[in-house]
Amino acid sequence: MRRFSSWILLAAALLVLGALSALSAPAAPLPPLATASAQPDGALAAYLWLSRIGRPVRVDRGFDVRRLSRGATLLILTPQPSLREQQDQQLRAWVLRGGHLVLASEGDSAGRFLARLGISVVPGLGGTVHVDQPVLDPPVRRLAGSGAAVVVGEPAGGVVASTADGPVLLYRPMGHGILWLLTDRTPLENARLGVADNRRLLLNLVGPRRPVIFEEYQPSAAGGGTGWMTNTAWGAAFLFALLTAVLYRWLSGLRLGPPLLAADQAPRRTAEYVTSLASLMREAGRRADILSMYQEALRRTILERLGGVDRLDEGRRAAVESLLAPATSVSDRELTERARAILAEEERLRSERV
Repeated sequence: MRRFSSWILLAAALLVLGALSALSAPAAPLPPLATASAQPDGALAAYLWLSRIGRPVRVDRGFDVRRLSRGATLLILTPQPSLREQQDQQLRAWVLRGGHLVLASEGDSAGRFLARLGISVVPGLGGTVHVDQPVLDPPVRRLAGSGAAVVVGEPAGGVVASTADGPVLLYRPMGHGILWLLTDRTPLENARLGVADNRRLLLNLVGPRRPVIFEEYQPSAAGGGTGWMTNTAWGAAFLFALLTAVLYRWLSGLRLGPPLLAADQAPRRTAEYVTSLASLMREAGRRADILSMYQEALRRTILERLGGVDRLDEGRRAAVESLLAPATSVSDRELTERARAILAEEERLRSERV
């Protein structure tokens, strides 16, 4: 534990950081007209209200049109990614067989589906939403909307509501089925469902005595904020302190090669001792003492390998005894030659088999 205490503390700090990030990060907001959203732009009020008036309502997140009955109403209200080619064809075939489709798109959903019908949706400048066909059942005379997007061109089908920029609600028969296109989601939002005749509009969209299915096959990924960790001074200070600790621990624990010691602390090499000792012996004229050290090493080797000089043959014994003969005065040259001969003899003795 003591050996790895610094790493344990660093791991604990990282775990604390992860926990604080998870706790401080706000939940990702739900997309507009999501049935699970109680925010002003959600569709929870529409979902609950339809349930309370006795309509069979459910939420489907699988988008499998083959499971839908022709007598159902399918509401695609939240911003959705583009349908695949097969899904687009299945949805069109279901409507043609008698399906009832309510599609809310401000240019962000079912682009391929609408393009095949010759419908284009563009952003609007906003303004009052006017009801162009007040003969709906139940009657709708006023709508509270924002005119966020409109249909351009000459849309096929009946224009139910519009702003000064263009239609915002289309009614279009398709085979045995019906398509409702709503380019302004605000009339169905929680905050506006009870305003004007917006609830009556919802009843017209879902149709009488039809099961209602809210299709949310892939809710849009909404980006959340960064939360306490990066939005406050305390969070930034904590991140800075943690980054400093991690950097310090990393730099202090990473070594590029052996440590460098100061000149006064570095150990001296063995060669320096040998050189200095040889210089002192030479200056003192103690060559005979140096020779005696070599001779003593040779005697020790002979004793270890043979047991004594007398174990050698006569010719070699005479040569070895001459090497071991004491000397009182030796020159540098004689010392070098005798030391080389002694070392050669030692090497020869070590290499021989006893």
